[in-house]
Amino acid sequence: MAFKAPNGAEDYIERVSNRVRDLIDAGLWDIPLERMVGWFSGFTTIDERYFAACLLDSLVYRSPTQFSACITSLFGGPCSLAVQSHLRINDDVDLIKLLRDKFKDPGVRLVPVICDSDPPSKSGPLVIRRIKKQLGIADRWMIWPSQIGAAVEAGAKVIILVDDFLGSGKQAEGFCKKQQVREMAGKAKVIYAPVVAHEKGIEHLSKFWPELTVISAEKLTEDHHFFSQKTWDFLSDGQIKASDAEDFYIKKMLPLTGFVPGKIIPATGVGELALCFGFSHSTPNNSLPILWFDREGWCSLLER
Repeated sequence: MAFKAPNGAEDYIERVSNRVRDLIDAGLWDIPLERMVGWFSGFTTIDERYFAACLLDSLVYRSPTQFSACITSLFGGPCSLAVQSHLRINDDVDLIKLLRDKFKDPGVRLVPVICDSDPPSKSGPLVIRRIKKQLGIADRWMIWPSQIGAAVEAGAKVIILVDDFLGSGKQAEGFCKKQQVREMAGKAKVIYAPVVAHEKGIEHLSKFWPELTVISAEKLTEDHHFFSQKTWDFLSDGQIKASDAEDFYIKKMLPLTGFVPGKIIPATGVGELALCFGFSHSTPNNSLPILWFDREGWCSLLER
């Protein structure tokens, strides 16, 4: 059955548009209003506009303030618990205190997830700068991936790999292989600490390296898949099949942007996670390309 906007679609589009404008006006979403309007104006038919409204209604967006709160939560909770097997700390703030002391070695090193071939705009360094500024961590305890081996040989007990997002897990696996991080097993505790992680990525890494500890401040699940039937039952009150929505997206919606799906990034994003998720500073390539792809003549909703 072909995708068709249900009865009441115009009212739904108006409600979603007003809610998004309210979020932007309140500063909860720092997406420029003109950018949102420009992106939405690329869709003209009622079916296209309804589908775009469903995307906006499903979008999980993390502003700088929310991202900062996640960082505090990550290091105040999960990180502190994860290092207790190798460090003597008594409460959630002890780890942060240790990392703030630039004279006494805490036995911990923070490492951005980035390879030599990655562009400077890669998220890992950005996240570690945020952590330094926000939590006041000393520069001495932050190192590059190439320095991990030397740090462990010099006595580091814990290596914390810092990233903003864990999607399918394949990129994280590639990083660990290229930087030979798994060679540290038995010598130091290695923690992979993305701010946000998808359950599929966690599962992938647990199979690749069972001893690796993976923690995050926020976890995404299959419920965040835009083309799950559960999602479309909620969005359309059970009137639209998820398979019809996905077919419409691939054949009608995505071509409007000019994005050409490939093996590296398919139509539903890397790992086919089909996420509607973005940070203020970047959008994971596991999210639907219709949200972040841009070209001359087409305005993206989110920053890639």
